[in-house]
Amino acid sequence: MKLTNTMRDAFVRQVMDDVPQMDYDEQIRKAAVKAALSLVPPVVKKAWEDKESNGFVETTTIYGSTIPSPRGWTDKDVYHNKVREVPELKELVNKRDAQRDSRRALTEKLRSVAYSVTTVKMLKEAMPEFAKYLPADQPTAVRTLPVVANVVNELVKAGWPKDQKK
Repeated sequence: MKLTNTMRDAFVRQVMDDVPQMDYDEQIRKAAVKAALSLVPPVVKKAWEDKESNGFVETTTIYGSTIPSPRGWTDKDVYHNKVREVPELKELVNKRDAQRDSRRALTEKLRSVAYSVTTVKMLKEAMPEFAKYLPADQPTAVRTLPVVANVVNELVKAGWPKDQKK
């Protein structure tokens, strides 16, 4: 059976879905909030931790995570840099980035193999370990259509077209 681009992309996606990965985003968010709360005044920390008032605290984004950012600070870059320099946060971001780069490289290698062949059989031969991710070969489609008699007459009896006057 001939491979389509959709089939190739589905193959790559299914294989990559079975490659384990660590979700660093939540860990990064917690570390960023912890670092930010260590730098803000106690009143801002108290407001951030209170669910009813945390919507009134100004926020900013670091590494894709929303953190509290005290209003009126003249040099927010200094604040951002202090948060970014927390060793735990830097380590988590480096791990996330390394994992993302590794997965991207694996995905590209799989894609290059999948796009280098034209049939399911060829891809199974090229990567027999991943045969379970490929669709089963289907027999050649029957090119003849069944004969259906009086379809128009039956549709007219049923009232087709509905806007036509009798």
